[in-house]
Amino acid sequence: MPCTDEQEKFHRFNSVGQSVLKFSQQFVSRIAEMKSSGYELKAAKVNFIVHRTKEETGQEARVILPELFFERMLPV
Repeated sequence: MPCTDEQEKFHRFNSVGQSVLKFSQQFVSRIAEMKSSGYELKAAKVNFIVHRTKEETGQEARVILPELFFERMLPV
C-alpha cells in the first residue's frame, strides 16, 4: 500500500513497506530545521528499545530510540 505524504513525514518503513518508526511532530519540525540548515536525514537505526506499560490501563508499548545519521547537502 503506497504511503501518503503525511505518513512519509512521520514514519519510517522497512523493506516490505511496514511502518517501524514514527517521529513526533516536534521532532519532524527539528528535522525540517536541520534540512533548512543544509543537512539531510540519510539513515536511521535502532539504538535502544524501551518497554513501557501505562499504569492506568496496563497497555504495553515498545518505544524505539533511534540513532539518526544526517549528511551535509552540497550546494547546487
